[in-house]
Amino acid sequence: MNVPFMIPIYAFKDNEYYKMVSDIIIFKEREWRGTGNASTPLSKKMYLTVDEMAEEINSYPSNTITYIYLTSDGGGNLQMLNNLVKILDDNIYIVNQNQLTNFAKLSSQVNKDKR
Repeated sequence: MNVPFMIPIYAFKDNEYYKMVSDIIIFKEREWRGTGNASTPLSKKMYLTVDEMAEEINSYPSNTITYIYLTSDGGGNLQMLNNLVKILDDNIYIVNQNQLTNFAKLSSQVNKDKR
């Protein structure tokens, strides 16, 4: 069963991956379900091979701060994630959730100071 989170959130621009709303960070959805078959056109992007996912991530603009939500319901697993990390470009850094939110806060502050 597909639930409403499969519907894209159009509040984000193409190269916008998060928003700061007061002290709250809202990330643009990016789910990776594995290499299974997409059941609807909206879910096709969620079912990529390891190489396809790496190609997407490697094409993100420099200094992008984002996340991937890996689920197992489409065949995703930790081995796929390990294989993905091995083929990411050298300028891509894998961080934990605390580091991710700290980077987003710092980047948001830097961008705010530039205005």
